[in-house]
Amino acid sequence: CLHPGVVASRFAQPRNGQGGDPSAASYLASQGIAPEKSAEAIVYLATSPDLAQTTGQYFNQSRLSTPSEEAQDVATAKKLWEESEQLAGIHYEIGRE
Repeated sequence: CLHPGVVASRFAQPRNGQGGDPSAASYLASQGIAPEKSAEAIVYLATSPDLAQTTGQYFNQSRLSTPSEEAQDVATAKKLWEESEQLAGIHYEIGRE
């Protein structure tokens, strides 16, 4: 799992005059890292031979990190999984591949 960092992108900008958060867009533009720099971390983690056998870990940019307590909560993870299945219209049995 990867957190790419706070990226200076247009992610929070309104589109077609709707949605978005102008204050968040301004913050991202001024404080975020360049999208290219964020992409470097993603490409490194996906292709590095040093990490070929690494699985089940959490990285903040290119550094191994510990997820927040909330992210490690099993009940919350189960609820997120179930909600995601419902939204996607699929059901996946654990152990079935």
